[in-house]
Formats: sequence, C-alpha cells, structure tokens
Amino acid sequence: MYSDSTDHTSPAERYEARQLEDKAASWTPAAQAEYANFQRMQTEGIKLSPNMHMALGYLDQAKTAHQQITNGK
Repeated sequence: MYSDSTDHTSPAERYEARQLEDKAASWTPAAQAEYANFQRMQTEGIKLSPNMHMALGYLDQAKTAHQQITNGK
C-alpha cells in the first residue's frame, strides 16, 4: 500500500537525528554538574586522568547535541 508521507528524510538522516537526540538526552543535571566539576578542576590546574578526559569529551558531545537541538540546529 502506498503511503504519502511528508517525511522525506533518508534513513541515514533519520539515524543521525536519532544519534543527536540520544546524545542530547544524556545532558542531565547530574551530567551538567560533572561537566562543571571537570571544568573547575582544569581551571584550577588539576591534572585529569585519561578516564576523566574521556568522560569530559563525552559530556562535551552531549552538551553540544543538547545545544543544537535546543537552538534548532
């Protein structure tokens, strides 16, 4: 049966949008507090461990995704 859908996005575009939404959803108040704590530690000259750097990168991606969705990309 033919469906006249108004969604003209490709599967790849829908996948990318879903990935962005998933990252943005992880930008919770707890994640924001952890991000602020890591930023404070770096500002104070405290050396972050490799795991902390990895977590900071993940949190930064979540923050960016949240901003993109909030600002309408």
